[in-house]
Amino acid sequence: MLAGNESEFCCALCDVTMRVEHPRTIVIGLDSLDYRLVERWSLAGELPCLRQLFETCPTVKLSTPSRVLQGTVWPSVLTGVGPGRHGLYLQTQLRNGTYSLTDRFADHVRLKRFYQYMGDAGLRCGLADIPCDSPVTDMRGLQVVEWATEFRFWRYQTVPRSFARYIRLHIGENPMTTHRNSGDSQESHAELCASLETSIRMKAKLGRHLIGRKDLHLVFCVFGEAHKAGHWLWKYFDETHPDHESSPAVLKSGVLSSYKQIDRALAEMLELVTVDDNLIVFSDHGMQPAYRGEHLIDLILEKLGLLEYGERPAPQTAAGSAPRLSTRARQRFINAKLAVKRRLPQAILSGLNRNKNSFPELNWRKTRAFSLPTDRNSHIRINLRGREPLGIVDPGSDYESLLDQLEAALKALINPRTGRAAVEEVFRVRSLFPGERAEDLPDVAVLWSAEAPIDEVSSSQLGVIRHPIRELRSGNHREEGFLLARGPNFKESRGAYRGHILQIAPTLLHLHGLAIPDEYEMRPFDDILR
Repeated sequence: MLAGNESEFCCALCDVTMRVEHPRTIVIGLDSLDYRLVERWSLAGELPCLRQLFETCPTVKLSTPSRVLQGTVWPSVLTGVGPGRHGLYLQTQLRNGTYSLTDRFADHVRLKRFYQYMGDAGLRCGLADIPCDSPVTDMRGLQVVEWATEFRFWRYQTVPRSFARYIRLHIGENPMTTHRNSGDSQESHAELCASLETSIRMKAKLGRHLIGRKDLHLVFCVFGEAHKAGHWLWKYFDETHPDHESSPAVLKSGVLSSYKQIDRALAEMLELVTVDDNLIVFSDHGMQPAYRGEHLIDLILEKLGLLEYGERPAPQTAAGSAPRLSTRARQRFINAKLAVKRRLPQAILSGLNRNKNSFPELNWRKTRAFSLPTDRNSHIRINLRGREPLGIVDPGSDYESLLDQLEAALKALINPRTGRAAVEEVFRVRSLFPGERAEDLPDVAVLWSAEAPIDEVSSSQLGVIRHPIRELRSGNHREEGFLLARGPNFKESRGAYRGHILQIAPTLLHLHGLAIPDEYEMRPFDDILR
């Protein structure tokens, strides 16, 4: 008899005799593939596979929590609940009861994933690179975590462990597994293009292996390469971007090339999808130019009298000046620390920075609001009495009055480049996402207008606040995603529908005849189901 690991490795090498009853479900995630670009390039004949799907399948435009907290999308896909319930929205979050910023990993989410419900029912799943996931050692099937995702909420790992050996021997070592720094030069970005192309090719091969097996009820494979391309290569094809520069063809066509390569990979995988299988292809959200005013938020809070510095010299708000410790500088320092920390064992990581003051420059006895790390929207935390160690804002009317003041001041800001509002929306996060983990979230999220770059803002209350910066990432997210579906359990007619990313998990359970858990916040996609 084979030992456990050897038996698992043999299982990974070839199809076992077990065959699942049809219909299977095949889910292919296209992380951050932008709907507007897909529509444009499909009509131009650049994306034939996606064009064929759009012409024959029901199309669901997806709303997502990305509009408020973009990093919360994939934990919500996995759990069927919003961030107020699962509590994960960024790699670096504030530890409740402290002023300590701490690294958050996928195990911060304590709720069951949808595939665990399927496993409880005896169903086997093959999962590849679902972002923000962590290994489930007792799951039924195969799992690949952080092989080639955009953000690292875990480390590369497979279940069973022996499946990593199969991947190495039969698919190869993915260059994106160890990719840490995309650089800021055309040379480094050309290298990134080559790595992304290799990664897409390998992901297609892994996806074909999973789809080709006969023992899996669900295959869920996510391509994250367009996410990386959209962030770092946007400026090369967008001639209106202020950082657009003359570049070789490999860079100018970098975003389009990643879309075309994913389209070809998708076509190769769909060759193995039968008419008896249910197919879902979706993108969680899109991309657009990285125009925002996050670098101004500390200056704004200070001028409003809500943020006060202590012993260090207070930052000046005169035109052209910058704060002593800007949110952007703090985030870059955090990113550098994360690159080191992710090489440490998970047990050590969980114990670091428990009570460290991450904001030593602030005078907490006079600060009523302060900014938190972010990678798009501005995040603001209220220094709330009873929640923060030195909180000075009382819960109730004092808290609500402060939120009113913030919202009014932010919405009054004008971007001189356009003469229009610099802020698209101000969200009260705890009201939008109630739940047992709501205190893990910011109190306020600020969605900046992406209409034009924001070097300065002005209002009658605050005057002019100016601080030009250059974003290293020229592209960033916009909310809209999309979903395409076909198969025996979906309507055949083409149509346009509206839906939400939280409907994916209940839909997957419904397709396999499982009850929808009480904690799920939405129903399946009833409009496109038979």
